[in-house]
Order: sequence, then C-alpha cells, then structure tokens
Amino acid sequence: AHDFRDAVRGDLPATIYVNSKIDLTDLFVSSPGVIVDVGSNKSIIGISSESEITGGGLRIRGQEQVIIRNLKLTNALSFDEGEYPDGNGGIQTNLQSRLNPGDFTEIDAITIENSQHVWVDHNYFSDEPWIAADVPTGSNRHDGLIDIKRGSNWVTISNNIFTNHNKTILVGHSDSNAAQDLDKLKVTFAYNWFKGTEQRNPRVRFGEVHVLNNLYTDISSYGIGVGVSAQVIAEENV
Repeated sequence: AHDFRDAVRGDLPATIYVNSKIDLTDLFVSSPGVIVDVGSNKSIIGISSESEITGGGLRIRGQEQVIIRNLKLTNALSFDEGEYPDGNGGIQTNLQSRLNPGDFTEIDAITIENSQHVWVDHNYFSDEPWIAADVPTGSNRHDGLIDIKRGSNWVTISNNIFTNHNKTILVGHSDSNAAQDLDKLKVTFAYNWFKGTEQRNPRVRFGEVHVLNNLYTDISSYGIGVGVSAQVIAEENV
C-alpha cells in the first residue's frame, strides 16, 4: 500500500501495474479513513484476476489525464472516531463509537474533483466483503462508488460492473455549486452493468451527461436521477 501511494503521486507520466490485492487500510491513521491521491498523467492498470484495491478510496483532485482500468475496487470503508481496521476488511469499534455512531459518508471508491480527462474502464466496484447490515454501528459505512464533482469535465465511465451498493454514482454534489459546475461535468456512461445497486445510477446535477447502452438489473430504488439544471441523454439502456 505504501509503494502504491508513492507511485501514483505527482504529475510525472507513469503507468502503475497492479497484480495483486492492495489493502489501503494498511495506511490507516484516523477517521474517516484512507484516501490515496492520484496525480496527473497516471494510468493505474490491473494485470491479473487478483488486481484489487480495497479498504479505502482513490481521489483525483485538481488533476488531468488519468486512467483507472481493470481493477476490483471494494469496501471503501468510513470509520468513526476511535475506530480502526480489524485486519480482515472490517472495523474494530470501541464502546463510545457504538453509543454515538457517526454519519459515515466520507469515503468514495473513486472521487473525481475539479479534474478533467479521466477514464474509468473495465473495473468491478462493490462494498464487498460487507453488506450494510453487517457493518458495526450504522448501515451507511460506504458513501459513493464514484463521485464526479466540483467542475470536473470530460470523464468517461465505461464497461464497469457496479454491485452491492446504495448510493452508486453522483455527478455534481450540491444544488448551490452552479458557478463551478455550469458548462462542466460533461460525463459519458457507456456499457456499464448496474447489478443489485439501489440508487444514483447515476444521479446528476448541472452536468451534460450521456447514459448509453447500460444494463440495469435488480435495482431496488431508481436508475437515473435528474436534478437541478441536469441535461441527460439516456439511450439504448436496458
């Protein structure tokens, strides 16, 4: 995990190959959890069936030219104050946290913020190994699988599987962020499978979003959410 964090930093062009499971909770310091910042001009590519990033989130903030491809991204956990990883993909919870559970809406598998030219392709996203009811002191330990916000632009989300999650994908984080988001948040969702997710597949504010040739199965709430000033073209979805 430490080598991975160091490899994805900075702006120098680099391709980072992931050939096994990387547990980001090895980097855990404190609540709300682990976020690894990805710099510009980086390609993060899985090269085996064991290529996985688990236990935390990747953040692309103020960057450009980033590719994330062929990975499993799982169990991006949020921790309350005083909690810490148990070493098995779960949480050690002290008494105070059990009595005062937090909101747990901090860590996304991938956050794209004020960035452009980002491609997320052929990945598998899930809350695995947890389901919400199993996680201590509150059900909302996982925020988004992907958040695209704060003026991000020219983003493609293609050929991914999204499963076992509630608030799947958010485009535009706030109704009051028009100054930064208008004429931005141009995003394409193509050839993805939303399988057993609940909502936000995606949910859109302000953006100009193309939702093309995606498959939706076992959706428990809704598919595409259209919010303030959203422009969505949805075609050839099932």
